[in-house]
Amino acid sequence: MDSKQLFIEHLSGELQAMEVGRVPMNALRYRVHAKMLRKALIGAATPLLLERQGGAHPQVVHALSNRFFEETGHLLQPNATAHKARSVLERTLATCRQARQK
Repeated sequence: MDSKQLFIEHLSGELQAMEVGRVPMNALRYRVHAKMLRKALIGAATPLLLERQGGAHPQVVHALSNRFFEETGHLLQPNATAHKARSVLERTLATCRQARQK
């Protein structure tokens, strides 16, 4: 793991600890850690973040879902490939219908 991945791992672990009650919740500290996590995730490769042994931290998955929504305007779904294919199909059908009506 490189230093950026370790930093992301540390921040997400701290946030998780506050959320589940292992560490007392501190609103300011939580917001600062969450903001630092968002900044650390900028430019990070998504597959590397999700390949953590034992699964990705819920905070990382949540942040990546938010990033996906901001970039694409779609919600991340378990079967996102099928959703994307359906969207392309619907747009293609709509284009064909418009061309047929002319």
